[in-house]
Amino acid sequence: MDKIIKQILAKRGIKTETDPYKLKDMKHAVERIKLALQYKEKIAVYGDFDGDGIPGAAMMFLALKKLGAKSPLVHIGKAHDIDEEFVKQAAKDKFKVIIAIDLGGSSFGAADMTQALGIDLIIVEHHIVQHKKPKCFAFINPEQKSDTYPWPHLSGAGVALKMIYALSPEVFEYFKNYFLALTAIAAVHDRVPLRNENRFLVGLGIQSLLKTRDSDLINLMKVLKIKKSLGNIGHEDIFHILELFINIFDSQKSCEFLIDPEHPMSIIRELADVSVRFSNYLNEAVGHVKRHPHLYKKNILFEVFDDLPYVTMGAIASRIFNYYGITTIVIRKGTNGVSRGSARSSEALNLMEMLDYCKSFLYGYGGHKRAAGFKIKSGKIDEFKMKVEEYLVKNFLKGVVPKNKIRVDATISVSDLTAELYANFKKMAPFGMANPIPLLMLKNTSLYLNETEVAIKDETGVITG
Repeated sequence: MDKIIKQILAKRGIKTETDPYKLKDMKHAVERIKLALQYKEKIAVYGDFDGDGIPGAAMMFLALKKLGAKSPLVHIGKAHDIDEEFVKQAAKDKFKVIIAIDLGGSSFGAADMTQALGIDLIIVEHHIVQHKKPKCFAFINPEQKSDTYPWPHLSGAGVALKMIYALSPEVFEYFKNYFLALTAIAAVHDRVPLRNENRFLVGLGIQSLLKTRDSDLINLMKVLKIKKSLGNIGHEDIFHILELFINIFDSQKSCEFLIDPEHPMSIIRELADVSVRFSNYLNEAVGHVKRHPHLYKKNILFEVFDDLPYVTMGAIASRIFNYYGITTIVIRKGTNGVSRGSARSSEALNLMEMLDYCKSFLYGYGGHKRAAGFKIKSGKIDEFKMKVEEYLVKNFLKGVVPKNKIRVDATISVSDLTAELYANFKKMAPFGMANPIPLLMLKNTSLYLNETEVAIKDETGVITG
């Protein structure tokens, strides 16, 4: 293998899949689901309303249906917690098992209610567990401290995929191409590190997208003008487009779209139109920040919006952070006394610890070290902002969070820039969070430009293009 590739791979873990039964509570959960299937007990799937929870819930529903579940139900929530009203209705409708996908780690009230109403709650999660976990029948989360699963950074859909395989390798095999494509979309959406098992799963998902016979995804790619060509190094952009598309439409409809492969093209075009509106919302919010330099010339960018859709907050926070590189918190003010926010930051700041410090102003929060969401009392937003600034002053010099450093993967010479090196780079794909496109540095070079050509030269050679 090329010495440069070896140098880069030495910094990045590459492993394959792991036995799903190494996840704590997996055996317990699978046995309960199989019992429900055997005795025709009703099972409900409850998913988070984003580009990770929706594909995960769709996969679980399809798997249960294939296994012969009695009248399975799939429901996508409207907040990052299990809705207690849903639990009450599920009990009235005689559901005996609820499988929560990509949420539930902070749903203490709903979990207590399931126990009181005789429903077994199985939580399939991947978010950081800050303190205690809810009381439930099974809690499957590779991020929990007591879990010994070797790779803790799966997406929510990734954990759901592990459960489906544990339930029935045959059902997994039946849906394999489609499920792997959905798992890759979820991983890209949730920005999980593309190393170890995630790298393996997303790599398979990329290949599976070529093979899937699901007409919805194929038609969607046609409408969005996505070519099913994976011949270039940036092919993960396909998944960015698909996850964005899934994440911005009505959550329940998006899930139904993934479950039913025979939607008419008119509905798919309607979904595509919604994606255009989403882009407009995103551009409007980012443009607002650009027009007001005082917002991004501070230690932290903190902005409150009155009229943008809740579902855009995460994308807006990510776009602003990626553009300016400073800690970004955006809040959509609510009309019922509850507002929702999204935060992004560099690797120097643990957002979960910061939100825990400010929890007296919050109804709830969850997420990861660098990306998190929260619900806040609308009347406490100003106090919350001051508390955040207090936390930064306590933990960072002058309250300034260091930006992410530019990390060079390898220093090379012009003579190293060969077709073979490029071919080896493509083998390192998929690229994304924690496995970015390699960054190379050329030293002591000369750059020549004219209207038709560019040339780079050093003592080892010259390359033109």
